[in-house]
Amino acid sequence: MSNASDDGPTPPQPRPTERQDVLPDRSTAAPAAETFRFEDIFPLDDIQRIQDAFAEAADVASLITDPDGRPITRPSNFTPLCRDIIRATPKGLANCLRSDARLGRTTSGAPTIARCLSAGLLDGATCVFFGGRHIATWLVGQVVDESTDLEAVLAYGREIGADATAFRQALMRVPRMPRERFAKICQALRHFANHLSSMALRAHRQSELIGELRRAKDRVKERDRRLADIIDFLPDPTMVVDAGGTVVFWNRAMEKLTGVGAVDMLGKGDFEYGKPFYGYPTPLLVDYARGAVTRPDPRYAVAELAEDAIIAEVTVAALPAGPRHVWAKAVALRDEAGRIVGGIEAIRDVTDRHEAEKALAEHRQRLEVEVEERTRDLRLQAMELAEANIRLSELDRMKSVFLSTVSHELRTPLTSILGFAKLIGRDFNEQFLPLTGGNPALAAKGKRIADNLAVVFGEAERLTRLINDVLDLSRIESGSMHWRDTRFAPAEVLARAAKTIEGLLGQRPEVSFRFTADAAIPDLRMDPDQLIQVVSNLLQNAVKFTRAGEVRLELTHDGGMVRIAVTDTGIGIPAEELDSIFDKFHQVGRGDTIQETAKGTGLGLAICRQIVRHYGGRIWAESTPGKGSAFFVQLPAVPPGDADGS
Repeated sequence: MSNASDDGPTPPQPRPTERQDVLPDRSTAAPAAETFRFEDIFPLDDIQRIQDAFAEAADVASLITDPDGRPITRPSNFTPLCRDIIRATPKGLANCLRSDARLGRTTSGAPTIARCLSAGLLDGATCVFFGGRHIATWLVGQVVDESTDLEAVLAYGREIGADATAFRQALMRVPRMPRERFAKICQALRHFANHLSSMALRAHRQSELIGELRRAKDRVKERDRRLADIIDFLPDPTMVVDAGGTVVFWNRAMEKLTGVGAVDMLGKGDFEYGKPFYGYPTPLLVDYARGAVTRPDPRYAVAELAEDAIIAEVTVAALPAGPRHVWAKAVALRDEAGRIVGGIEAIRDVTDRHEAEKALAEHRQRLEVEVEERTRDLRLQAMELAEANIRLSELDRMKSVFLSTVSHELRTPLTSILGFAKLIGRDFNEQFLPLTGGNPALAAKGKRIADNLAVVFGEAERLTRLINDVLDLSRIESGSMHWRDTRFAPAEVLARAAKTIEGLLGQRPEVSFRFTADAAIPDLRMDPDQLIQVVSNLLQNAVKFTRAGEVRLELTHDGGMVRIAVTDTGIGIPAEELDSIFDKFHQVGRGDTIQETAKGTGLGLAICRQIVRHYGGRIWAESTPGKGSAFFVQLPAVPPGDADGS
């Protein structure tokens, strides 16, 4: 083993290479891994200290080279025989260099143990990988074991022209150890190398994630800036508060109306934004819209009222221009999950109109004019409502496109998360847990890490199911779902659906399953995969919410309708929830212990209803809490005599 590479004279023929019977442990490829070198990834000062400590603790020489044999670190614990005697001769140095290069090239992931091509001492090597690419070789050795031919070594000293006495004395100082112990040292070195490979890849991925997070934050900031510009130039005075009631937007028109600059109002909470209108902090319409107060202030004359929107008029006395009568509209702001994240309120000074209306009420002769103005206002409101409906339709379409795009974009990183969580969990259980030995504290910590990895994998699987459900529901609602309709016998398709719960039933031996079907069931014409999705969802729910007992799948027909029933002896469904269980994101019994271990997306039954309705069918549920539930699907059969079922 040496610290340089060279092309010297032809060395003696190498002895057979001895490899440990271990498979290579290469990490999964990382982006642009071929552009990184070992010294680009690891701090060499830290690696040098680790190498020095390892060499001293194991009583071996050590060195890290690049794949071509060029040294990356300084040599550690080299023996005087190799450093001061053999390498001091031209032939000995050439053979040392050739041996190091050959030893580094012959390792492919598993540790290599071989006689050096110079003095015949025992050497070992293992590779360090990054993204599946060999970036360094860690060499150890300069050891004499029980099979070393010392006389051959001494003869080699005479062959290279070394001083015989000095050579013999230096040979006596070479570390002796059994081959078995040296093999264990090489195996430990392999674990070090694998750990370095994993650390490098994780550090690279973490760096990429941090960069992406920073870019995402920059995009959010840019979006907020554009939104602020839009709100700032709205003609009506407009303010926006967040979920905690803190002012985040206060546009120029609002500054002009109230005489309060945005710099003095942004970040204010505790209803401070009511002070410019009433002289003291008080809730405004936006606080009712976002749910901060249960009812609007009695001073408001409410024109329209909804769950998270309100239109009203009121006279305010604290404005710089004196008492003014204003019209205001407030709406809650929701995120993509439907959660309220704030509110927006727009205000319009309608003092002139208000005064005119008062004058019209006092002078009856102007009644016709007032009626006409009111009629015109109603027309304008009708137009606004029509425009709002158009905007809502467009927003709904944009929502579907957004959900579809986001679902597709999330699938790629989730697939990586699932794969790497599984890979890390397997490697941790197979490679690192056995290293805990008899240390109970370390073993407990290892088990906790393994359990945490299992949680990561399970939650990623659940998120993948949620994304798939959201994407399916979005396709159905947007009309972009591909329906592959064909004519088929329903009993065969239901039998396939029943197989989807075999794994779940295997984990729940306390739950039995039975499938029955009437004879001569008429055919259905629909997408068989969609029918499997409906029935599988109902069966999985039945098994998950049944502590013990039976789940049944029954297929019957009545006239022109095919009827499917899934019944269980589970926890049941409260009567007040039977009409809402098919709504999006609705989940039954959130406080029940069964529910805590049977987490779902809340979309499965909503998708089932959309599929059944698409084919002109009906789906409903009946239940008695504590005794079980029954879900029924009714679909139109292919009419008798219809040759192709069209």
